[in-house]
Amino acid sequence: MIQLRQKIRESITENEMPSYIYTYPTKKSYRPFTDWKKACESWLNVVGPAALYIHIPFCEMKCSFCDLFTATKQPKDVIERYVQAVIKEIESMEKFLQKDRLKIQSVYFGGGTPSLLR
Repeated sequence: MIQLRQKIRESITENEMPSYIYTYPTKKSYRPFTDWKKACESWLNVVGPAALYIHIPFCEMKCSFCDLFTATKQPKDVIERYVQAVIKEIESMEKFLQKDRLKIQSVYFGGGTPSLLR
């Protein structure tokens, strides 16, 4: 066990793995989004490796401990419309990302139950 802890510490020190990643926004984080210019400007100073979080809010049931925005028992057409909207958002934002300065290293799908998607 001690050797494992030492190896993890060394990996973190050598930037082989992040020390901590928290990617799930709480319900209080969600607000109507209206200012694309401000969002695009927020990426200007982001350089190097980055992680992308894509929220999937669909669940079969709401867990008592969960503080994420989720929707339960949604019809398949609602889920499909959500997926199409996420794809459209990603495509529309691509031109604003400075690909020569930013490298998406990881993509996290979370929030609800991503396995509900096709």
